[in-house]
Amino acid sequence: MPPSSHGNPSGNEPLTPSPLGPGFGLAAMLATRSLTTIRGEHAVGGWARGLSAQNLVEGLEATPSASYLFDDHRVASTRSRLHVGSAKWICRVHGPIEPRDGRAICAAVARGDDPLDFEIRADLHLVTHLDGIKFSTTDDEAVLAIAATLLRHHAADALRRRPRDIAAPELDVTAALLGRDGLSLRGLETQVYPGFLDIGIAGVSREASPASQSVIYDRVTGAWHTE
Repeated sequence: MPPSSHGNPSGNEPLTPSPLGPGFGLAAMLATRSLTTIRGEHAVGGWARGLSAQNLVEGLEATPSASYLFDDHRVASTRSRLHVGSAKWICRVHGPIEPRDGRAICAAVARGDDPLDFEIRADLHLVTHLDGIKFSTTDDEAVLAIAATLLRHHAADALRRRPRDIAAPELDVTAALLGRDGLSLRGLETQVYPGFLDIGIAGVSREASPASQSVIYDRVTGAWHTE
């Protein structure tokens, strides 16, 4: 496993990242990407900041039997056909969405209700806000997929590459990194080396504190490693 700058570096890698290599611009260095999770009795809710709804949908595991309902009553049955556009909210339902079901879900959201509270087949609800994406889900893997998408986009920005060129971390890696209340990523806590990327991770409740753990992205193999 590559060394971590948050531990004791060893081997042939430089002790400090090259100033000539890729990395964040000043604004990105100061920005924070975060995933906040709140576990309820029947579902997990929270916020994803630093990503768009389109980013989150693209990062979800394709579920052949799932349908997606948008705020404009559009229905998509496969991930490949999904285009979020300016949708204010999205609801994922297992199985087909009949017109009557779609109208009922839209009416519930208009009232301020969460579709997961009354539609037994719904397992994910995303709502776009100016400061992030609010979500609720009964699918724990969806939470891990959101965390993986956050890490993937963060690494892509650090390396100035397209997110699709960066392999997403395995769900067991994100599970090991996700704290009880989520995780927070900052450009200032991310180091770019010739062979790997060292991403510092802080808890959401202590965003101002130094990173308490890190994850390594191997630039050669595309693999992710925890400490």
